[in-house]
Amino acid sequence: MAQLVVEQVQQGANVDRVRGRPKGCTFDQFNGQHTLVSNGKGDVVLVENWLLEIKELLEVLGCTNTQRVSFATFKLQGDAKRWWLSKRLLLSQELGQQPITWERFQQEFLDGVCESK
Repeated sequence: MAQLVVEQVQQGANVDRVRGRPKGCTFDQFNGQHTLVSNGKGDVVLVENWLLEIKELLEVLGCTNTQRVSFATFKLQGDAKRWWLSKRLLLSQELGQQPITWERFQQEFLDGVCESK
């Protein structure tokens, strides 16, 4: 699973043409941080706290929109991971070739995972 996330992000990585460096952050930079994982269980505050922690880390690392969605969803486990896999399929059908934005992921995550609480 980790390799799949890395490959997806590497394929979609933007390059800073002026400096020749990739924009965003690497999977190793993100995954090297000791962040919480979310299984979708617990109260709404725990789920919101998880999202806030991940959001802050992604901002500090300067991750791109595509990286934010891929990296955050990599940290989902159990019920939350199963929810995301089915939601991602539905969103892909709805959006076609358009990527799932970070803003849309956050909205869907809070609505989907917290509504069952």
